[in-house]
Amino acid sequence: MKSIARWRRETFLERARIYTDARVPTDAAAQALCSAFAEMLAADRGERVMVVIGTVVIARSVAVTAQQGVTTR
Repeated sequence: MKSIARWRRETFLERARIYTDARVPTDAAAQALCSAFAEMLAADRGERVMVVIGTVVIARSVAVTAQQGVTTR
């Protein structure tokens, strides 16, 4: 069984490939990439992560404490 961290990294890389391979990246592809990035970073750091472009929040994560494996909002 894959670890959560590995799964999140693979998801991020998959979304990054979709975004970069697109002739013209869509808003949906950008949002998916940002969400995957936020979740991956939150899992790695055990903190909440927010991706902001300009004044718009693109993605928010749920923090995961590495020691407890507990999610918080």
